[in-house]
Amino acid sequence: MTRATRGQVLLLTARPAAHGKLVRALRGLGARVSVPHAAPQTLRLIARRPTLVLVDLANGAGLTPEIVDLLNRRRDPILVLALHDGSFGLRERAVAGLSVAGFCPAHDSQPIVNVVAGLRAGGAVAVH
Repeated sequence: MTRATRGQVLLLTARPAAHGKLVRALRGLGARVSVPHAAPQTLRLIARRPTLVLVDLANGAGLTPEIVDLLNRRRDPILVLALHDGSFGLRERAVAGLSVAGFCPAHDSQPIVNVVAGLRAGGAVAVH
C-alpha cells in the first residue's frame, strides 16, 4: 500500500448520518472519508484506490453488480469490511457476491478505528 492511498476510506451506506461518530473518529485520525451518493460517484471513488471500503449491510449500501465486480477484481489491495447489525440478512441482491475481509458491528466504531490506525502506521492489521 502506498503512502498516497493510506488513509482513504470509502463508506458505502444509504444512511450516512448513522455513521457520524465513525466518520468523525476516522477524520480525527487524519483519514480522508468519502461517502458517495450514487453509483457513478462510487465507481469514481473506487478507481482512486481507497485503503478501506466499508459496506453498510445494516442500512443498505447502494451496491450495483458493477460496483461489486470492481471491488472483487481489484489487483491492488483494498480492504473491504462489511458493517452489520447482528445479522447478515442481505438487503440488496448485489451484496451476495461481494468478497469481504471481515465483518464489524455497525454500532461499534472502535474496531474500524483500530484498523485505520494500523493501516496509517503501515503495520499489520487484524480483522475479525
